Amino acid sequence: MLVILEDVDKISLFARGEIYNFFYNRLRKLDEFKKFVLENHKSPRLYGIILSPKELSYNIPKLIYIIHKGYILYDPKGLISNIRKANVKIVEDYDKKILDFGKVKKGEVIEI
Repeated sequence: MLVILEDVDKISLFARGEIYNFFYNRLRKLDEFKKFVLENHKSPRLYGIILSPKELSYNIPKLIYIIHKGYILYDPKGLISNIRKANVKIVEDYDKKILDFGKVKKGEVIEI
């Protein structure tokens, strides 16, 4: 679960974990969550990442992968949707996933 919040780049990772736990505990109270647990006999595997819009703009490869393979549940400002529109392909080769950012010329410097 990727949560984008304003001004979290100024707080510690521990505090971000507390914010994620707040969201996760609210999720656990939903009927859909309880139904999933009853049907599968276990809770869903969720990992929480709390970032600021500025940190999201760093184009961290793992986050790019999450954004392209995940579901967007709520994005009123279109922050994640704009990244998803970027020209990135995910290639699966020998059980490994490779992010293809497009054609890069020899010696060209690109921002990732």
